[in-house]
Amino acid sequence: MSDFNITLDTTPMAHSVDTVNSHVKGVTTAVVAMEAAVVASEVAASKKICRNVDNGFYMLMSSQLSQKMAACRSTIDSKTLIMDKFRGDVEQVRRTMGKDYARLERQYTKIFTTLNRELETRVHELDRRAYDLAKIMSQALSPNKDDDASVMLCGEETECLVDKSGSAKVKQKAAQTITMLKENVSNELEYNKKVRHILSDRELKEDHEEYVPVMVTESESMINRDNTLSGIYMPGGVQSSKSSIENSVNNADCGWQEVGESEMEKIKSAFNQCCASSDMDERVAKEVARLFSESHWKTATAQKSDGGEQ
Repeated sequence: MSDFNITLDTTPMAHSVDTVNSHVKGVTTAVVAMEAAVVASEVAASKKICRNVDNGFYMLMSSQLSQKMAACRSTIDSKTLIMDKFRGDVEQVRRTMGKDYARLERQYTKIFTTLNRELETRVHELDRRAYDLAKIMSQALSPNKDDDASVMLCGEETECLVDKSGSAKVKQKAAQTITMLKENVSNELEYNKKVRHILSDRELKEDHEEYVPVMVTESESMINRDNTLSGIYMPGGVQSSKSSIENSVNNADCGWQEVGESEMEKIKSAFNQCCASSDMDERVAKEVARLFSESHWKTATAQKSDGGEQ
């Protein structure tokens, strides 16, 4: 067998390996730098994309909100114009109603003031005798200061004149007293003559029933037309039994019925005769007659608790 000794020089190869190693390191460095640049570029790109998306969303929402605000503003403006028009119409109606109310208030105030004066005059005329009697009693109970009680200083030459003056004063007082008594007696006789037809000169030995005229009215309320206002009127001489009569009338079941034409004509004729025979003012009488003719009223038949009518 032959032996071969081969000697290889590895120096160039070693140099070549060193060169490759340096190149590999450079490539590694370049790759790392490139990777860092790529990452930085991706980060910058992502940030830019996010910023653009944010700006785009903000612009979109801002545009939509602006459009909605513009639409709402237009609606509000149109509604405001309509409301201003309604406000003007309502204000005009309010002013008109205020003028009408003031006119009606003046008219009815004048009417009721006149009626109050007429009623006050009537009350004074009806109670004039009572006032005169009270005045006479006041004068009788509290006479004026008598001038004769004053002390007079006179001499002998004026004594006769003083006596005549005192006598004349006494005669005047006596004449005034007689006149007052005469007027009092005349008033008493006239009053007795007027009340004689409503008095009965008889004596009752046992209790019995008497009929008392009672007027019951029912009218619609001016505030609420669903409610009614009731009134009960009776003579002044039965005030002691007023509460029992009112309870009896309120507990009765009243059925309102239309008034017949014949009965209505009789009532109107009697009412017109009362107005014509009264001493009220002509204008007041016409107003009362007009109110009576324009009113619509009915009669009521009250049912007792036992089923009978009254």
